[in-house]
Parts: sequence; structure tokens; C-alpha cells
Amino acid sequence: MQTNSVSTQSDPKSGVGVTVEALDPNSYTDLIKRRKPGQKYRPAQGSERAIQVSYKDLIVLARFHNEKFGKVGQAVDSQVEGFLQQTIDSSDFTGKQGETLVVDLEAHGLGSGNARKVLIVGLGNRPDYEQLVFCGFVSSVLNECAALNVEQVLLPLDDVASAATAARFASVLQCRTDHHLATAVEHGRLKKIRIVVSPESFAAAEAALRSKQQLCRVCSEPEL
Repeated sequence: MQTNSVSTQSDPKSGVGVTVEALDPNSYTDLIKRRKPGQKYRPAQGSERAIQVSYKDLIVLARFHNEKFGKVGQAVDSQVEGFLQQTIDSSDFTGKQGETLVVDLEAHGLGSGNARKVLIVGLGNRPDYEQLVFCGFVSSVLNECAALNVEQVLLPLDDVASAATAARFASVLQCRTDHHLATAVEHGRLKKIRIVVSPESFAAAEAALRSKQQLCRVCSEPEL
């Protein structure tokens, strides 16, 4: 399946861009290419996959407090033989708001030809989920990007925002990213943030990114 995408530049000085891409939910497994036993890491070739994922991409998955993965997380975990869930089970991660867990696939011989690391971010309790959680989620991702020194972020939204709220999330992402890049001392090697949405959410998310609105006073309260 061919994906649609649009790019917007977040900050001319930083050179960090934000894109939105459409991906059918049936193709979520293409976010991670399954590695055969004993197979060495080799960059993926060709364009047969629904979405191209580079070894430079950090895949970000979201998880509510004390809940299982959503559709995206389940699809990615299935491609690495359930290793993400096993890692969570052996850690203290429960999905509290702002909680993060980095899973190094390459270090465990998982994932082939694309993303080497997965970042899992907690969303907190589902009833408390609102714009401030969007903002905090983006902040957690940006902070981890700096710590991990990654170049690209791949952020599927289906487990973070519904089709109805994907555009709102895109606005928060653009607002928070602009603020972070303008005020953070260091954001590492980050060059691109790729938002992945369902095809029906693409137009609204694209419009939200282009609007570049400052949504609220949250950006003056960095602890949120």
C-alpha cells in the first residue's frame, strides 16, 4: 500500500521536521520486519512494504496504566515474538503517565533491516486522558530522543489518539516540539518526527500540522 505524507519544518535553525503519513491498520506489522533465527542485521531493501522504516527510526509505542498494548503495540510485539511484553513483565513499568521504557531490539537479535530500538511511554489512567497527557507524552518522547541521540522518531497514533482526536494530537505535537526546540539546551541528533495515522485521519492531521498554533499556556509549565 502506498502511504501519503506531508512535511512541515518545525524550526529552521534546528532542522527538525515533522511529517504525517497514512498507514492502514492492517499493515501495522510492517513497522517491524521479523528477523529469522540466526539472521544478521541487514538494512532493508526494496519498497514492497507498506511503510519504510529506517535503522535511524526510534519506534514509539504508548500504553495506558495497567493495560495491555493497543493495536499498534500488539502488531509490533508479534513481530518480535512477544519480546516487548516480556521486557515489560520483567521491569517496573506499569504505564503510569510519563513513565518510559527503552527496548533495544538489536542488542537481543530482534528486528531486521529497520528500527533497532522501541520506546514505550506510559499514558496514565484512561479516564484522565486529555490534552495535557498529549503534551506530557510529547515531552517524554523528546527528552528520550535527546538521551538516546536518535535521528528519527516513528510515532504511530492509533494507540495514542483516536481518529477523532488525531488532529488535536498533531497540533499538540507541533506546538510542544516548537517550544522544546526553542528552549531546550540539547535535543541530540533529532532530525525528523514521523507521525503515522489511519488514512481517514490523514487530512485532518495534515491541516493541524500546517496550522502551527500555540494551543495554551502549558508550554510555560515544562513539568507537565
